Amino acid sequence: LTPQEWDGETMIIPVSAKEKLGVDDLLEAILLVGEDLAPKANPKAEPTGVVLEASKEKGRGIMVTLLVQNGTLRHGDTLLIGPHYGRIKAMFDYTGKPIKEAGPSTPIAVSGLNGIPEAGDSFRTVESEKVARKIVDEIEVEVAGLQRQRPTSLDEFFARLQEGEEKTLNLIVKADVQGSLEPIVNSLEKLSNDEVSVEILRSATGNVTESDVMLASASDAVILGFNVGADTIALAAASSEQVEIKTYNIIYHLIEDVEKALKGMLEPTYEQV
Repeated sequence: LTPQEWDGETMIIPVSAKEKLGVDDLLEAILLVGEDLAPKANPKAEPTGVVLEASKEKGRGIMVTLLVQNGTLRHGDTLLIGPHYGRIKAMFDYTGKPIKEAGPSTPIAVSGLNGIPEAGDSFRTVESEKVARKIVDEIEVEVAGLQRQRPTSLDEFFARLQEGEEKTLNLIVKADVQGSLEPIVNSLEKLSNDEVSVEILRSATGNVTESDVMLASASDAVILGFNVGADTIALAAASSEQVEIKTYNIIYHLIEDVEKALKGMLEPTYEQV
């Protein structure tokens, strides 16, 4: 992150709760950033969001704290988070009060998952636990049966395209907010042509996670991120699985790189050894 004082885009606000200093400045800065990002969410859409934290609590089992970013999550919905899934048995708001549903921008705690997901993992809902189990099994079979012989990158894709081996560019797209994610996905999908198609395997908000990397590994996909990072586990997995994670802070550059890959015009990446 580069602060504005160094010609960056990150606002640095000194705050002291003890001295009651900077709180008003912080709130004003949050409003300004919010206006610039213009985040939008649809409470009627399919519920999606991100894991904030998860743990196993005595007497309550596995509890997962989620942030709903789009749609409305309801008690009884079936969650799918990476390799973990389960029907929501209980739902609580930030005060610990039981609730039946939660809309966009709402932090909640839920129980019912069969495992402990990682912070930063994206969640979505599926029709039933049977469907969730089938999805997880299919991904595990693909990952287990896949022998990585070459890296997945935009450069590699064009090489295989020239050899007639590839006709589809698989992508996983992550962005900081839904307002950025939607135009990126729409622009990428428009790049498909008669010779090659662009397939978006997953598009979600939040940092790149290990589950993103494993999906990319299983499907020969490239991960594209806009204003997001990747956690340590995801970076280690990407190195092990030879999956490329490309991050950007300008949407045009992201789209341009993919367009160049489809046309074979990418500048080579040099690595000092």
